[in-house]
Amino acid sequence: MNMLNTGNEWCRRIAQSNREFPIPDRVDGSRGRQKAMLENGPERNQVWMLRDRSHLVEYAVVLAVGSDCRTLMVTAMSNDTRLQTDDSMVLADTPLGMPMLIWPKLTIEVPVRLLDVPLGELGEVCIRKSLRYEASDTEGVAAGRYSSVDYHRAIAAFRNRVKVFAQWHKLCAQLPELPAAESPVRLERDDSTGKLLDALIDVLGMEPYDAVPYAKHDKELSDGQKRQLAQAGVDERVLNYETELPRDLLIEVEQPRWRHRAERTIATGEDDCRMRLARKAKRNEFALAARANRQGREYWRLVLQSCASEKGE
Repeated sequence: MNMLNTGNEWCRRIAQSNREFPIPDRVDGSRGRQKAMLENGPERNQVWMLRDRSHLVEYAVVLAVGSDCRTLMVTAMSNDTRLQTDDSMVLADTPLGMPMLIWPKLTIEVPVRLLDVPLGELGEVCIRKSLRYEASDTEGVAAGRYSSVDYHRAIAAFRNRVKVFAQWHKLCAQLPELPAAESPVRLERDDSTGKLLDALIDVLGMEPYDAVPYAKHDKELSDGQKRQLAQAGVDERVLNYETELPRDLLIEVEQPRWRHRAERTIATGEDDCRMRLARKAKRNEFALAARANRQGREYWRLVLQSCASEKGE
């Protein structure tokens, strides 16, 4: 009997989850359309499902790029109209094929990396009117109202939603620092390897066969060894070739197209799988050097695609 009750409870939770967060195949457009949204990246008026590493899930509509090109300004949404509040708006026509709530006052900056599932787009007029709290029968926009039945539940849900988005906003400050701009003169990997190999032999007195793994960055030098090389005049770019990630790579790896590929390709654990994928791309970039223009996000997209197609580490 206990096993039966447990099974029934599990089925109930699955059914509730499917109601609150419908499976993407059931929503606006085809799988092809969703794939295109993933590949092209987020744009204004798109509705996405956001998910963090602890599997907190929320809906939001994209409004604009944030203060960093790896962040977005989004407005919180929900498809549970029982949770409407006096400062929400009800949108009748949405990509989910059901009414949704939007909270204009809960517009906040979050990292792009939280975007998980693209669901479709809202019309520009609909967005503008809802953000201005303007009801419109033509656009299917109405003012939200507390329900006497679900009042306390709506209040609790909204407070929890605020906490989640505030927590997500803090993640913006945890993104790796972006270099000011790409250097017009890039240090080539072969050049880096050769210079470091010479320094390891001449400065640290390593035998050539011992120095090769360090020169290829297969082994990591100690802080003391790095200081000794730096004091001898070795270029910092040579010492940090593998750890300094280019601006365009840091921007590209944050895009939604790499989320599932990074999680699938790289063993996650407590580490940041996107940054591990980026470092892997930096190590492997020389493989594309002969057949690609080594500049910009398009180049790093090719490198990341190559890394993501390999077996996980």
